[in-house]
Amino acid sequence: MTKRLFALIALLPLTATAAPVIEGVYIGHPSKRVHLESWDYEGTLQYGLTLANLNGESSYVVASKAKKIQDNQKVTFTTPENPYIVMESRVDENAGCLVEAKFSPNEIQLKSLNGCSQVEKSFNGNYAYSKASSHVPSKYWGKWGECKYPADSRDAAFLNATSGSTNGTYRFDVIGVGYSSPKEINLTGVYHVEGTQSVSEIKFEYLPNNKVRTINDISNTSTVHEKCRN
Repeated sequence: MTKRLFALIALLPLTATAAPVIEGVYIGHPSKRVHLESWDYEGTLQYGLTLANLNGESSYVVASKAKKIQDNQKVTFTTPENPYIVMESRVDENAGCLVEAKFSPNEIQLKSLNGCSQVEKSFNGNYAYSKASSHVPSKYWGKWGECKYPADSRDAAFLNATSGSTNGTYRFDVIGVGYSSPKEINLTGVYHVEGTQSVSEIKFEYLPNNKVRTINDISNTSTVHEKCRN
């Protein structure tokens, strides 16, 4: 009886520390980052892991789970098939690449398994959670655009805690947060465009009369938007 009691006590710390993984940005080598996010799709949890090298290389892997991923759990992610390549009757040679993610408190360890390119393999290693790079302060959040149109029918630039858009068309995931001044925020983000990813430097400059000027180094165009109430 005593032995059984000690055995149960020994298990308590393991079960007590189990908790859902923290979503956000994890940093490995100073130039390598991963962005973890989740969303609900028809009652299932979908996880997306954006792999980004500040030098420009990037990839995206996904996993479906019935329950939230916990610390001390291993999950196998895969690169989804690019529908734009399939529509052109071509074979997406990188679809099905398997990446194993081992989660522990505030850390992720990545290991590419089968069918991966050198891009995914280059992200093998350990990553630590960065609160500073994971969240844009709320005072910078907003929606800007042609506010005369209903919110659900207009393309609008926006910025929230973890993602945004400079033109309302393409979304980016935030992987780095910096400031030029109290009225200007400089972000590093990964754009998701037609099944591909690209790393960009993005600027939101806050102007008088609730307007904002956006610019990113992909298009290198500056646009001024009006802030919307919804």
